[in-house]
Amino acid sequence: ELRRDTEHRLLLVSIFGLSAVTAVGLASSGAYTTVDALIRRGMFQLVSAHTGTGFNNIPGRLFVTQWGTLAPAAIVLAMGFGGMAGSTSGGIKLIRLAIAGKGLRQTLRYSMLPRDATALEFVHQGQRSVLREPAVRSAYMILVLYLVLYAFGAAVGLFYGYPFTEAMFESTSAAAAVGLSVGITGPSMQRGLEVVYILQMWIGRLEFIAALALFGFVWSTVRGRT
Repeated sequence: ELRRDTEHRLLLVSIFGLSAVTAVGLASSGAYTTVDALIRRGMFQLVSAHTGTGFNNIPGRLFVTQWGTLAPAAIVLAMGFGGMAGSTSGGIKLIRLAIAGKGLRQTLRYSMLPRDATALEFVHQGQRSVLREPAVRSAYMILVLYLVLYAFGAAVGLFYGYPFTEAMFESTSAAAAVGLSVGITGPSMQRGLEVVYILQMWIGRLEFIAALALFGFVWSTVRGRT
């Protein structure tokens, strides 16, 4: 069942693929060169980011001072992807990425097949089922909303004068409720940025459907329509 499960397979591919990217980035930057260090420092941070655990065994500033560019980018992707649906991790969730990818492949297949042909995609979660259009639309919607949330927090960080790499790292960590930081988050941070990160953490943890439903209820109450 583990071998067949769509999300589990994507998790393994993502963890080991991004771990390899992290290792290449760390080795090329000269931060760590031994296999032991690449696993204990690089892969540890990557898995922590991917699962939303938030543990780290290096000072956060090293992400932007010694890790180069490629390795921190892999960490940001891992935080943004998140873990598996139903887990305590934040982020987009891998099942949505899998559904979005399969939906894209199905669309490409339809464009190359005769008009009356049928191109089916399947998702395995407990059982093998046909991928339906509503599931694809829902996955695309949540994917886009998370990307907008990540970009919005990064834009606010840029407004306060932080470099893009630091602003993107911190925004993704906040919206995915991971907890890793490059040093922006702290007791003396700007209040406006603090409010944005709190809102990102709240929306990212509840996810958009629950948050939008609450906003809709409050708006209806204010207008006297409840």
